[in-house]
Amino acid sequence: MNISEQTVGPEDYDVLSRWQISNFFASKPSPTKDECDSLAASLLSGPVSATPMQGANSYTVERNGVSTIVQFRSSLLDMEKLELAQQVYLRFVPPGLCHGELGTAHVYVRNRVFGPAFCRVRKQMFASDKAMEQRLGQTIQDFANLHLIFRPEFPAVLQHGDLLENNIHVEEETGHITGVVDWQEAVVVPFGLSLVGVETLLGAQTNSDWHFHPSHVELRQLFWDTFYSEVGQVSDLDKETIDIARLMGLFQTHGFEENGRSGVYLENFTSV
Repeated sequence: MNISEQTVGPEDYDVLSRWQISNFFASKPSPTKDECDSLAASLLSGPVSATPMQGANSYTVERNGVSTIVQFRSSLLDMEKLELAQQVYLRFVPPGLCHGELGTAHVYVRNRVFGPAFCRVRKQMFASDKAMEQRLGQTIQDFANLHLIFRPEFPAVLQHGDLLENNIHVEEETGHITGVVDWQEAVVVPFGLSLVGVETLLGAQTNSDWHFHPSHVELRQLFWDTFYSEVGQVSDLDKETIDIARLMGLFQTHGFEENGRSGVYLENFTSV
């Protein structure tokens, strides 16, 4: 099976982003899209356009050649949580500042995360091509290193609450992870819970099944080899604890699918 044929492409995310923008402004009397664009153009000193990826409760714009973006949100960001995430994950978390309000929207200016979201290039990376598989392998290794800031002996750590393909940005030419966005749902949880995110780098979800990359076994081993080689000596008990946390993360993420396919997805994940 050519898994790229089962994978959603960037044009599908363009449709989703347009719908999210329309829904964001339809849900509130003010501000209007023009008012947001006008303020953003003033803050970024030039014409702006919507970023390729949008969120369910925000509207984000950018200006070509400028290293900052402007985001209008329905609710306040927890800036203390964001600052903590920056201290923990360093360069992977873009810093930002609150810029007041515009109508009912809260305005934020933050550094741009360069490179597309992984979901926009996943179809390309999943193509049956050795060079693409090498880039995907680099993304897998970087994802492992993202968790190496902590060690298994830490029982609870701050972890991203939605570490999935739409929030992980990569360098398209190399596969290196450039940053992670949307830290609003970050939580202190048992170490390893967000390791579930690696599955979004190894396969694609459809309405009826989960399809793995043909080399997912080798790529998953690459992830664990990278992870444990950097962590150092880890006891069998620690490894078991980490795997239990990973399984908990799988259940949290895929155990309540609205399409009723939870059992199918979970069976696929737990069988590898």
